[in-house]
Amino acid sequence: MRNLVKKISVDYLGHEYIISIPRLLIDLTGDWTLAAMLNQLLYWSEKKEWIYKSLDDWNLELGAVSRHKMNQLKRFPFIETKIMRANGSPTTHYRIDEDILKQELLKCADGIY
Repeated sequence: MRNLVKKISVDYLGHEYIISIPRLLIDLTGDWTLAAMLNQLLYWSEKKEWIYKSLDDWNLELGAVSRHKMNQLKRFPFIETKIMRANGSPTTHYRIDEDILKQELLKCADGIY
C-alpha cells in the first residue's frame, strides 16, 4: 500500500510531493516540522545562497508550518537570517552556515551512537 501511495503521488502530482527527511535532522532539531524546513533549506541552498520563504511559501511546500515554527528555525546556530526585499516587500531570507551545521550534525550523531 505504501508503494501505491507513492506511485499515485508521483504519477499525478510529481516528485515534489514526496518529502523525505533524514532521521538525523529530526534528532538535531527535535521536531518533524523543523527537520522538514531544514531539509528544504538544504535543498534550496544548492541552488542559491540566500533563500526566502514566507509563511505561505512554507505551507505550499510542506504544509502545517506555523509562524512559531518559522521563529524556532531562526534560533538554530547554523541558520543565518537577513531581512531583504523580495517581490517589493521586506522578507526574511535564510542561509545555512555549513561549517556550524556539520559540527552540530556530528555532535548529534555521536550522541546517538
